[in-house]
Amino acid sequence: MRNSFLVTALAIELALQSTAMAADPRFADWPCMQIKVPEISVAAVWSGPPVDDVANAWEEDPATRDLVARVAARRTPLDDAQRAIAEFITGSVSEREQKGKRVFAGLLATLNQERSQVMDGIERFARQQQDYLWCLQQPSILNVYAGKVVVVFNRLVLGSGDDSSAALGDARRATGERGETLPAVAELLFIPIPAAELAPWPYAATPTEQTGPASPSEARP
Repeated sequence: MRNSFLVTALAIELALQSTAMAADPRFADWPCMQIKVPEISVAAVWSGPPVDDVANAWEEDPATRDLVARVAARRTPLDDAQRAIAEFITGSVSEREQKGKRVFAGLLATLNQERSQVMDGIERFARQQQDYLWCLQQPSILNVYAGKVVVVFNRLVLGSGDDSSAALGDARRATGERGETLPAVAELLFIPIPAAELAPWPYAATPTEQTGPASPSEARP
């Protein structure tokens, strides 16, 4: 178990080192080799008439809004999406053009929003990997919370317990006593701290060492 814990810690550190080299300097938390493109532009995928005049008009039209939701869904086969769009874009030349622009604007906005959510999740995971390694490199945390599970947010230890459930309860109690609001559970990092006899490195903490930032304002930006 001691060896497996060491291997895990080393694997994470190596992954983070390669991540740091691959990251786009404009987006510090972006871990992928590919350059981060925050959103798809109209010009990149559309050669039709300008869509500036429709803006968010697609949201105001129930029929267009429903079509966009149906076509944008991942479960919708491409053939079904193309057929639904063809059946929707009918009428005179002017009507077809306006319908087509509204559908395109709606699909682009919807897919960009979903894409942004996915990229936010990737960045959040990368930050949590970094915070995981940081936590396991803090002798004071290893000393104080040996054998416990800690709840970490932005490199601040919010609570601890014998398991994740107990640690979350402790974090809720502690933040409540400070008059603060606990971040969403998806934003929290639950880290099992090895018992002293299982740690792959010697503890060197002193009584004056801190277990994390004194307050959220001092946490990692």
